[in-house]
Amino acid sequence: MLRWLTQQQIVTIPKSVHKNRIIENFNSLDFDLTADEMAAIKQLDLGKGLLWSPRNPTDIKSICGSGRPDSLK
Repeated sequence: MLRWLTQQQIVTIPKSVHKNRIIENFNSLDFDLTADEMAAIKQLDLGKGLLWSPRNPTDIKSICGSGRPDSLK
């Protein structure tokens, strides 16, 4: 998943305190997924979040608040 995201130029910030996992994360930068692999992974997206939907404006508003802070309105 990390390689799929970075290959789409999506900034990712993996977190781990385990040396072997940090090495695995770093090694994900050493190869490229094929177009078929990228497409196959994209097909796994069911369009739903586990706890909330990132595509539902109501869910996003409830998590992030009403939007812009009052000082910027």
